[in-house]
Amino acid sequence: MPTNINEPDEIIRAVGRHEEQTRPLRDRMEGDFRLYRLEPFQEVDGYGHPVEGFRSYTSNAPQVYADKVIQWIARAEFGVRIPQAGRTGAQRAVDALKEKWTWGLMRSVDRRIQQRMEPPMRDLTAFHNVVRGMVAGRWLMMNTASGETVVDMTPWDPMHTYWSVGTEGLDWACYKVRKTRGEIRSEYGVDIGEDISTLTVGAQDGDDAELEVLDFYDRTHNTVVAGNGVVLKRPTPHGAGRVPVVIVPVGPVPLVQADAAVDSVSDYGESVFKSNREIYDKHNLMMSIFLELAARARRPPLGVKSRDGRKTLDEDPYMEGTTISMSEGDEVQAFPLLKTTQDAADLTGRISGEVQRGSIPHSVYGELQFQLSGFAINTLRSGLDSVLRPRLIAEASFYSQGLELLTEQYVSGRFSALMGTAGASFDAAMTPDAISRGGTPEIRLEGKLPEDDTAKYAQARMAREGEVPLLPDRWIYDNILKIRDADNIEQAVSAQVARRGTPESLMLSSMIASADQGDDDYARLYESELRLARMRKLLELQALREEAGEGDGEAGRSSLVPELTEAERLEVLGLVGPGG
Repeated sequence: MPTNINEPDEIIRAVGRHEEQTRPLRDRMEGDFRLYRLEPFQEVDGYGHPVEGFRSYTSNAPQVYADKVIQWIARAEFGVRIPQAGRTGAQRAVDALKEKWTWGLMRSVDRRIQQRMEPPMRDLTAFHNVVRGMVAGRWLMMNTASGETVVDMTPWDPMHTYWSVGTEGLDWACYKVRKTRGEIRSEYGVDIGEDISTLTVGAQDGDDAELEVLDFYDRTHNTVVAGNGVVLKRPTPHGAGRVPVVIVPVGPVPLVQADAAVDSVSDYGESVFKSNREIYDKHNLMMSIFLELAARARRPPLGVKSRDGRKTLDEDPYMEGTTISMSEGDEVQAFPLLKTTQDAADLTGRISGEVQRGSIPHSVYGELQFQLSGFAINTLRSGLDSVLRPRLIAEASFYSQGLELLTEQYVSGRFSALMGTAGASFDAAMTPDAISRGGTPEIRLEGKLPEDDTAKYAQARMAREGEVPLLPDRWIYDNILKIRDADNIEQAVSAQVARRGTPESLMLSSMIASADQGDDDYARLYESELRLARMRKLLELQALREEAGEGDGEAGRSSLVPELTEAERLEVLGLVGPGG
């Protein structure tokens, strides 16, 4: 496969070939989406034919389970850290700027996504992560006609994403979407032609005719082609230096080649439903049976006994107040209800247990039938790790690679400097040179429970206790508390300690606070006390200087002790008074 593909026919063939190779994967994604949407359950017989005439039950378990995991991933603690071991103060300052740059990128792309009336970026990627089993998107930095630098991240639906991987990563990637003829003309200024009846989907007349559009990226160019081969955007350099697309599958299963009879493609990038796909159908079947039997109990079948066997009921006997006329010897009987065996009830319980075993414990939903100890609850919650950990790793890898792509493009020097006021996304001026000198940030996502914060601060306190702390403050900030810009926090803590370190500093803080609150009387009181304390210190320093100079003359006087002027001496005496 060539690295650069520019001809429309080559693009269409390459995408079509990859679509055929990954058809089982895309069929599985479509089936998982139907599970998430809670499409009504349809019973089938042994030959796969629909069974009609019975009530159908559809469990909400797939959607509730997926939504729970989506929210855990989307609300996971997002950490951006540059390791500080062995870094000097100047290097740490540059690293802090690089961390702010990364946060600014996240805010900028999120704002751009929401302007398109889509959910926040992390919600979008979490949905695809959970339901599709894969995360994909384009990360690109662009210059507008006015010279403004635009940071863009466009999430791609993995089901409609196609790619080819070479020895150095992606050779090309393509996103295929449906657009109407009118949308294509409005966006690209190109008419796709009239002869498209065999290619369109849905409405096929006028501007409502829909056609597939292929947004194709190779290592150097971006080309947009319609499904009928019309070029909507000629090959244009995208400037990323490599394919500006990130595709991350979830889970440890690689894209392996197996025997022809084995479908291994559909195991690549699994969704949260991987353990329960077949079990959900069995659970719905058993619940449908119970639903049907419960419905029959409301109106059990009746038998009407008469002399000639032809008598029927003219009125509905189940309606309140119904009068039924019967001759002598006539009789109306309700037939016995059908019941399932105890084995069926036991089987339903076992299937429900399998559903829970393949998802997350019910205790996580707050469904506790009896009191549990804290240890027992934490043990149950540990079952979340096998569900969340692979998805958090995939999510972190997606953002790490994407942010690295944007940083590479920015430091190339082809874009104007992003300032601190750029859409309120960046905290300071971000020049390409400063960003290039920063370290490589590590992206981590940590799914946490409400009590995790308390445990984290307790751990930090234990690490700092004692005459000789177990760990230094900076390590605690970086690795336990995971605080952004630890230098700034450390300086703020030192300044806070300094404001209370001496009686004079405490008086100064109190004077400033009183003045800010408009308490002028207290402000003047603290000002007088502060002047008095300072003068006393000056007298003490003057005495120390005179004592240090005895026997040594002028040469023996300490240069560290300032000399008190006569005016200052008189002021102190006036403030202190006799015997002060």
